Amino acid sequence: MKINEYIKNLNLDIKSITKIEHEDTRSSDVYQILLKNNVQLILKVCFDALRYKRELYFLNRLKDIIPVPKVIDKIEPREEQQGVILMECLPGEVLNFFTFTNEMSFKMGELLAQLHEIRTNNYGDLTIPDQKSDPIKEIWNYINESVDECKDVVVPSLLNICLKYLEQNMVKTEYLDGPCIVHRDYKPGNVLTYNNKITGIIDWEGAKSSFAQEDFARMDHIIWDRNLSSKKPFLDGYASVRKLPNIEEVMPLLRVSKCLGAIGFTIARKTWQTRDKEIYKRNILFLQNFFKHK
Repeated sequence: MKINEYIKNLNLDIKSITKIEHEDTRSSDVYQILLKNNVQLILKVCFDALRYKRELYFLNRLKDIIPVPKVIDKIEPREEQQGVILMECLPGEVLNFFTFTNEMSFKMGELLAQLHEIRTNNYGDLTIPDQKSDPIKEIWNYINESVDECKDVVVPSLLNICLKYLEQNMVKTEYLDGPCIVHRDYKPGNVLTYNNKITGIIDWEGAKSSFAQEDFARMDHIIWDRNLSSKKPFLDGYASVRKLPNIEEVMPLLRVSKCLGAIGFTIARKTWQTRDKEIYKRNILFLQNFFKHK
């Protein structure tokens, strides 16, 4: 279904519509809509039914706990029709590398700790009733799927080194801080700020019940590698709300597995030599450098 048909079905009287494009856009399509009465809204066309269910579930569950956009309307996914969520347009802009100050890093850490305080009964996808999963098995499923995606492009010696390292250093479940709600893509690009305050956390389509350390891996990968000075205030903000989880032993495992996942993502979508060339190269380089010192 084309975007104009979604707008018609939602009975929106629009003045303009703009697709939101940024370097981290990889899955669902997001549009900013200006109505004729000058009200601004966000329309998210979800990549698949599962992402739609997750986004809708967490926006509704978290609305009175942490700042998230309010759901205004929706169109359920059907065969050959993507699910759509119409939500409020929160004030502010997403953080970027230049606006991500140490003060904002502290506030992000503080807010992440508030999210992790929401404990759950089981690991797994909360949109599937009574689902129970083993987090270590889930990590290995993710690793094996990623290696399978990588195997025709990445040199076998690098994949073998990764697998050997992960096998020898995999932690036990008791090292993991969970189960709790995790965002799984917690980064400045998913944080809205206005007047030096966080006004919203966006993009919940990958969230699930997992372990707290998983939400530190993304920050470590895209921010702390380039801006290490922001790590301490982030951890200080987190520790002001709840005890820091064991990240020193778990983080290297997550970094290696997430790199494999990012590389596999670009290969599976055949974008590793084109649109996502830099993502591919950056993650390959990280793995090469990581194992130089092992």
